[in-house]
Amino acid sequence: MLLSIRDKMDGWIKWIIVIVLIVVFSLWGMSYYIEANHANMNSIAVVNGESVSQTAFQNAYQTRLEAVVHQGQTPDVKALQQEALSAVIQRTLLLQAAQKLKLTVPQDVINQVIKSLKVFQVDGVFSPTQFQAVLARNGLTELGFSEEISRDMRLSQLQMGLFGSDFVLPFEVQNYLDLQAQTRDVSVVQIPDARFLPALQVSDSEVQRYYQTHALQFMAPETVQIQYLLLDNPTPSLLSQLQDLTASDPTSLAPAANALKLPIHVSKPFTAQGLTTGIAHESNILRAAFSDFVLNDHMNSDLIDLPHHQFAVLRVIQNIKAHPQPLSDVQPEIVSLLKQQLAAQQASQEAERLSQALSEHKPVPSMDFKNDGNLTRTSQALPKSVVLKAFNQFIPIKGESINTWVYDPNTQSAYLIVLHHVQNPTVKPTSAQVLSAIKTLKGAAVQGSMLSFIHQLHQSAKIVSHLGA
Repeated sequence: MLLSIRDKMDGWIKWIIVIVLIVVFSLWGMSYYIEANHANMNSIAVVNGESVSQTAFQNAYQTRLEAVVHQGQTPDVKALQQEALSAVIQRTLLLQAAQKLKLTVPQDVINQVIKSLKVFQVDGVFSPTQFQAVLARNGLTELGFSEEISRDMRLSQLQMGLFGSDFVLPFEVQNYLDLQAQTRDVSVVQIPDARFLPALQVSDSEVQRYYQTHALQFMAPETVQIQYLLLDNPTPSLLSQLQDLTASDPTSLAPAANALKLPIHVSKPFTAQGLTTGIAHESNILRAAFSDFVLNDHMNSDLIDLPHHQFAVLRVIQNIKAHPQPLSDVQPEIVSLLKQQLAAQQASQEAERLSQALSEHKPVPSMDFKNDGNLTRTSQALPKSVVLKAFNQFIPIKGESINTWVYDPNTQSAYLIVLHHVQNPTVKPTSAQVLSAIKTLKGAAVQGSMLSFIHQLHQSAKIVSHLGA
């Protein structure tokens, strides 16, 4: 596989990689490259003799933690740590594979990418002065930044090589388009949970048992309160002074505040999800406040780049770890949740019973069927889970129907589905449809190829993890 990938590295691929990297940079910003260049010597794992830094691991973990908290979920710390570790190990394996393939990126291409990034531009034009200033205030070197971009571009080359090594046959395209055009004649009955809720009761013992067995679900999230120094439109000299002063005494903001005559601000307590207004609304502040270096080692943060040419340095002054909420506070929530679960179970049982009765030609009560004689795979008239279930059924024998059911959590309802007939038109595709189908099929193929490739790399790798050591 490695040789076939290497053979696909052509000029057009390199230009696609340039575009991909510009998009990635716009999504992740400077912080990704800052943390990558600030890697320390302590390793979280060793992959084929190469150390994986704690900083790379913490960055991956923090990104996943923020995503979970932002969705209002209670984070499973061990699971997130394992997921982050897997991600950084996988990145290391892929970089090693790129090195083995001798994938390279010309320096002039890297330079063009750098010049395309808006953070280094003034009035839409690349500014060498702006470039050097941004690197300097973030503690980066031109060489280190360039090397990190080169790594990302080599990873993109590797992926594009996999993309180019898969091909799609004409009959596969036609079969795909015919299947996409297929329609189905169905009748559907919705059985909502709400029908069963009024009669349901939940005992105190059931509430207690659920509370004890789902403790993580009812944890109050970790909160922090910070002190911070803020500079608005500072000169490079003032930025450098702030950075030097807060680094020389990393356990306090007072010396820097006194020397620069800056007020020490104090935030309201906030979680990793942040606040809707104020400094705790900024993602870079959240990332710094909950980083291992600041939160657990009790150090001042590095210089933090904020919107509108503002810069900050912070430290945590109060940290309340995640802790269980009292049962009395969450009891109403648990009662409602348990009732909903029971109602969903009863709705599903009713749908299953009716489906079985119809299949055995037994009498069923009169029901309010919704008929759709031309259901498509992209139909929005029914929940997506219902459409998928209808299209996952075999074609019924002529004169017969297929009866099935599905539960849809989004609508909190079970659905009885009767499939009557399947229409199979033959598509005469346009060139645009063919190209779209090829792209979709290739995308599915490259995903499978990438997963297989990563599995092969894992199988042959020597990996030592220090997580939890």
